[in-house]
Amino acid sequence: MNYADYKTLQVMREDKVLRVVLNRPQALNAINARMHAELVQIWRDAQQDDAVSVVVLTGAGKAFCAGGDINWMGDGGEDGGAADMSPDMPRKLIMNLLACEKPIICSLNGDAI
Repeated sequence: MNYADYKTLQVMREDKVLRVVLNRPQALNAINARMHAELVQIWRDAQQDDAVSVVVLTGAGKAFCAGGDINWMGDGGEDGGAADMSPDMPRKLIMNLLACEKPIICSLNGDAI
């Protein structure tokens, strides 16, 4: 499985452990459009990767995740705002997370909003 296309998630596989790092430390890992889309996809990829036995989720920098990116929730700039997101995207994220049969461990660091 190739994880190189992820931009807001740092994804590394070491032996059978897939480490997924929310990687927008300058924004306290606040979720924008790209990170949301990548969070939808990563759980599918982890499930399909036979080399993965467990997933560890953490955040880069001093916060795990500051929640939704306020700037993105407004007009969103080049990514478009949250209003431009398809209505089923939040559902897809949760459904893909739940459908991943690999154990998922959260290594919580700092604030989690």
